[in-house]
Amino acid sequence: MKIKIKKRSKKSVFFMFYFFFVFFLSTTAFAATYYVDSSAANDSGNGSSANPKKYIYSGILLMSSGDTLIIKDGIYSNNNDRIRGMPNGTSGNYTTIKAENDFGVILQGLSVGTGLASEQAAVNLYNKSWVTIEGLIIKDCQGSGIYTLSAIQVTDSDHCRLRKLGIKNGVHSGAEYGGAISTSGTSYSLFEDIFICGMMRYGINVGGGSGNEYNILRRVVARWDYCTTAQPRAAITVYGGGLGTTTCNEILLQNCIVLDGNNGGGSTFTGGFSVPHETANVHRYGCISLNNRGYGFHSSEDGLSHDNTNTHCVVWDSDSGMWWRHLASGTSGAYNCTFEGTGPAGSSDAGRGSVYQCEAVDNIFINCSATNMTVSGNVTRNSSDFSYVVRSPATGKGATIEKKMGVTGTLYGEAGYNTLTNDNIWPWPYEDKIKELFSESNPPPVNVSPQTNDTARGFCASGQTLTKYIWEYLGNAIPAEIYGTPPDTTSPSAVSNLSVTSTTSSSAALSWSATGDDAGSGTAASYDIRYSTAAINDSNWASATQVSGEPSPAVSGTTQTMTVSGLSAATTYYFAMKVSDEVPNTSALSNVISGATSTPPDTTAPTAISNLNVTSTTVSSATLSWTSTGDDAGTGTAASYDIRYSTSTINASNWASATQVSGEPSPAVAGTTQTMTVSGLSAATAYYFAMKVSDEVPNTSALSNVIGGVTATPAPSDTTAPYTTGHAPAKFAVNIDPSTNIVVHVKDDGAGVDINTIIMKVNGVVVSPIITGTPADYTLTYDPSLDFTTGQVVNVTVDARDLAP
Repeated sequence: MKIKIKKRSKKSVFFMFYFFFVFFLSTTAFAATYYVDSSAANDSGNGSSANPKKYIYSGILLMSSGDTLIIKDGIYSNNNDRIRGMPNGTSGNYTTIKAENDFGVILQGLSVGTGLASEQAAVNLYNKSWVTIEGLIIKDCQGSGIYTLSAIQVTDSDHCRLRKLGIKNGVHSGAEYGGAISTSGTSYSLFEDIFICGMMRYGINVGGGSGNEYNILRRVVARWDYCTTAQPRAAITVYGGGLGTTTCNEILLQNCIVLDGNNGGGSTFTGGFSVPHETANVHRYGCISLNNRGYGFHSSEDGLSHDNTNTHCVVWDSDSGMWWRHLASGTSGAYNCTFEGTGPAGSSDAGRGSVYQCEAVDNIFINCSATNMTVSGNVTRNSSDFSYVVRSPATGKGATIEKKMGVTGTLYGEAGYNTLTNDNIWPWPYEDKIKELFSESNPPPVNVSPQTNDTARGFCASGQTLTKYIWEYLGNAIPAEIYGTPPDTTSPSAVSNLSVTSTTSSSAALSWSATGDDAGSGTAASYDIRYSTAAINDSNWASATQVSGEPSPAVSGTTQTMTVSGLSAATTYYFAMKVSDEVPNTSALSNVISGATSTPPDTTAPTAISNLNVTSTTVSSATLSWTSTGDDAGTGTAASYDIRYSTSTINASNWASATQVSGEPSPAVAGTTQTMTVSGLSAATAYYFAMKVSDEVPNTSALSNVIGGVTATPAPSDTTAPYTTGHAPAKFAVNIDPSTNIVVHVKDDGAGVDINTIIMKVNGVVVSPIITGTPADYTLTYDPSLDFTTGQVVNVTVDARDLAP
């Protein structure tokens, strides 16, 4: 099958591009921005910045999905300024209502009713999605009856962002159940940088209805001042579903603070944080309950609750630390928390199934302990061990709260929503505005409890800030870097004169000049010295071996030393170091120096000879044989032998008095058979021989086996001289043929004739006969070069000695 592709004309391509381009512009052009200004003369404006609406609700009526309503600075106190009926946004395109300048808009004295669907709160989000409210202050809500809504009511909504909001007296003084913020049936919503004080039962209450899931409270600051009801109350609450239902799940509280509760407001004050009734997976991280009566953190009352945790949280100056009750399953607990108080640090009672489902791990307890919980890794410390309540003095134990948890603005499930960031949480965001609102005069009405309310207490006192108050709660000055003083970003200078001053077979001594804290001044905090058998550089620094026990740095310019031990012998090592200050800022790599460890001293003696043997003897000598044993034990080649003899058996005690021979052979490689003849011995005498082997150090072997031998007995004395016989011609013969040879035998009946002493003379002239035979009978034959003359008398003489001594 063939498919024919038709080529588009240039005109059609241009048309398609133009179409999509226009379509893109048209979709983004729908979002509009409108304005509201309480100082406008009337409400007839078109909502532009130059001609704004007067009332907030009038501005909302102009909005469509994804639009933004900006409220100009001012006080808004007309009931038409209640925020209600805003259109839903879409994913990535929120419908937004915000102050033109953060906290410059005050919703003052608005009437709050009881109708959820009719949105009768100061800020109403009923059945809303993808909306944002931010930058407002809400004060002194009015109303009647005990069931009025909270100042901000979020109901059956999702993907709502409420940020940078301050609320004082979110319900009127006659309300029994309201507070600053309440949610019901709400999911995937964010409550961030919110601060609450004044009249409340629960300051912020997530829950109390169905479907409260996947919500985040991030950096909420609350101070409980007073309320009407005698029922349980708390500043921040995750209120679970009724008995037998778990409708409040997956709630995160990140870096929230409840502090300076107004004497608890009576015996039913639950505490700083409360999680009553059925809940699951409510997780607090980096939260602080400071100076509140009741519990610092209270969790669960009903039997389906499970997996509610507190991590890196602080309870200080509370009647009790943390409490879990009626846990059903899973594992709830406290991890790396700090507890200070007079009651239990953490406790739980049996669940509905009479099983404890709670644990305490790596916490610090001060004046308290955990009860009815599985415990591990916890430690007990004194309050005097702490400089700051938010910085643990024990590595890996207790709470340290210095960084923001969760990326600002993120909802549950978005990137970074539950990540500990590198952003400092101190100074606390918007703390000046928090103090300003909390410090306002707010005397309690006659029908509430308690009847006094010092709004200048705690961090609201003159000269205080929220950050300074918390950091200096234990009486220690706040760290300089938190306010005003720039952080120390200057690293110590790198060491440039590191040197190896000496080595042994297993160590190297190093020397260097201290460089200081900031560049080349002051005193640094620590050294990191490393070594490797390869040259060290920035790339392989991490894999080099770090030594232990480095000295503390001295003041800049001081000569310091350290001996690095545990090295291998006869090995070249490279050494380098880095210097760190207290931040820590770390220096660059020092100069890299090398040094070789020495060969270890030879302390191994050769193995003792075990097969020394006498192979033969004479009347004055003995020949010895053995197998060489080597240098180190049984290997290599030794340096020398020491062979000795004695007429008595040799042992370690008399070795020194035995006679040492001279001329011992040099040792051969281990395993070689060697011999030596010991001379100068007495005949027919029993001798004992032994030997030792030494190396070049010298290390000397143990005594060899001891061997004996007897020299030979000498032969009897020889007193008979040699004689001649077998003369030819015979003695005194005549008429001999002149050409005759002269033959004579030289004999000895003892040791034999010494051939070297035989001298034959013919007619007085020494001649050279041919000598054959043996020392017992040598035959001398002389063939004269010229024949004798007729009648010549021939005189033959033979001189000889025998071999006897």
